[in-house]
Amino acid sequence: MIATSDVQDLDMKTSLTQMTNFPSGSSSKTFKHYVQLLDGKFTKYSYDAKTNLRLYGSKSAPEYNLKNVKVPTKIYVGESDFLSTVEGAKKLSEALPNSLGYQVVDRPEWNHIDFAFSNHAKDLVFDSLITELNSFRDSTPSEKIAIDLYKSRGIKIEC
Repeated sequence: MIATSDVQDLDMKTSLTQMTNFPSGSSSKTFKHYVQLLDGKFTKYSYDAKTNLRLYGSKSAPEYNLKNVKVPTKIYVGESDFLSTVEGAKKLSEALPNSLGYQVVDRPEWNHIDFAFSNHAKDLVFDSLITELNSFRDSTPSEKIAIDLYKSRGIKIEC
């Protein structure tokens, strides 16, 4: 159920290889943080009250300030995704200052892990994503943005 709801269109060889390594690259802390987010608030990881007070200055974990997200962001979501819902994608998209909106994948049974496992990911998601990313290639002076970011953080760089 977690892997996909689009079972008939899986690349089984790739899926089996990936699933034998699941959840490598993750941790119990990551899963605990995900569960903490199910209350609908996008907060930093919540430790015990004493640790939160030391780290965050309050007994509970603060919400992320999404106004600080400066990069243009587009969210892709599946209709059958119970981990990241269409409603959640819409809410997050509306909260981001440079949102490019959200796109529901044009396949009703599309689920969270279909982005990695489905044979249709290229056609339904990645082709349009790459096209959209390429539209920024010439219009975004990435070196200048990086230099400005370093300078704003007081980091000296030599060019």
